[in-house]
Amino acid sequence: MSKIENEKIENIYEKDNTENIKSAYYTADEKGEYIIAIENQGVESELITFYPLKNNGEKIVLEDVNKYSGYSIKDINIDNLDGKLSISYILRINQKGIRINEIKNIQIDKLTNKIKKNDYDLREYNIENLDSDIETYVEDNNIHILGSGENGNNNFSSEKNDIFDIRLNEDGEIVDNTFISTTDKYSSKIAVSEINNNKYIVFSEIVSNEYDLRIFSDAKDMIDRESVIKEDYMSVLSKVVVIPLISIMYTVIRGLILLFFMVVPLAIFFFTYFNSGDSKDKVKILGMIGIYIITNIIAFRFVYFTKGNEVYYPAFFYSNIYRIIGPIITNILTTIATFVFYREGKIKGSDLSFLAYPVFFVILDVFLNNIFYVPFLTLFRLFGF
Repeated sequence: MSKIENEKIENIYEKDNTENIKSAYYTADEKGEYIIAIENQGVESELITFYPLKNNGEKIVLEDVNKYSGYSIKDINIDNLDGKLSISYILRINQKGIRINEIKNIQIDKLTNKIKKNDYDLREYNIENLDSDIETYVEDNNIHILGSGENGNNNFSSEKNDIFDIRLNEDGEIVDNTFISTTDKYSSKIAVSEINNNKYIVFSEIVSNEYDLRIFSDAKDMIDRESVIKEDYMSVLSKVVVIPLISIMYTVIRGLILLFFMVVPLAIFFFTYFNSGDSKDKVKILGMIGIYIITNIIAFRFVYFTKGNEVYYPAFFYSNIYRIIGPIITNILTTIATFVFYREGKIKGSDLSFLAYPVFFVILDVFLNNIFYVPFLTLFRLFGF
C-alpha cells in the first residue's frame, strides 16, 4: 500500500495477501495508522476487517457477511473522529430478484478497539429505494452520510431519487436528515470534495436520457452566485410569455385526441341512424353527446395521465375514484349548460343546426376539463425537463 506525497510515491504498508483481501482502505491520524479491508472468503462469505498497524495489532473482524443469504458489501467510507474511527458502508440484499440497499455504520474506539454497530431504518426519515453509492464527510465531529433515495416528502416526484444528508453524532446515531435536492429528476452519483476548507457536493440528474451535473457548496463564490441577476429575470419572463400559448396548445391537442377516439363510433352512428330516413334531431344530438361522454370517460386516463405529465398534479388527482368522478362532474355541468342553450334557442326560434349543440357540448366540456389539468401540465412543460 502506497501514498503519493509531493509528487513522490511512498510505501506505507506491505503484507502478503494471505487473507485474500479484495480491497483495502488506509487512514491515519496522530493516534495511529489503520487499514480497513474487505476479505473474500470464497462463495460462502466476505469479511470487513480492521488492522491497527501500531504495534502490529491483531486483525479484528468487524462484520461477517453471509453471501449464501444474498448479502454483499458495497460502498465503504472511512472517517476519523476524535478518538474514534467511523466506517459507513452499504449492505446489499439480493433475494428473489429484489435488490435492497441498507446503510450500516461501525464505530471503533482507537484506544480500546471497542466496537459499536449501528443499523438504520431509513423509512423513519422518508427515505426508500436507496442507491448503492454513498459519500461521507466530517463536520464538528459529526458524520454526514450523503446518498440517493426516494424522498417520501417530495410530492412533485414519483419514483425518482433525491439527494439526502444524514447527520450522525459521534456514536453513530442519527441526529437529523435533510434532503439537499428536491427536484422531479432522478438524482444520483454523488461525490464530495474539500478545497481550501470549502466543501463541494457534486451529483448528477438524469435529464432527457442524459446527465446534468449539479454542484452545492458553502464556498463564498458559489453562494454569491445565488443572487438574482438580469438573466434570471429574462429567463422567467421568457417562460411567462409562452404560458398562454402552451395552455391553448394543451386544450386544442387534448380536444383533438378525444375527437380522434370518437371517429369510429360516430361513423357507425352516422351510417346506421342518420341514413335511416326517419332520424330526429333530438336523437342525433343525444347520440353524439352520448358517444362523446363514453369516449371521454374511457380515454380520460390516457389523455390526462400520460406518464411524466402528471408530475405536478395534486395528490387527490391520482385517486381512481376521482379519475371516474372527475369527467362525470364536468359532463353533468356541460349537459346543464347545453340544455339551457338548447332550450333558449327553441324559445327564441333559433334556426341553428342540430350539430351546433353537440359541438357546443364538446368544446365546453374540453374547456372545463382543461381548467383543472392544463395549469399543472403547463408547469411540467416549463419546469419538468
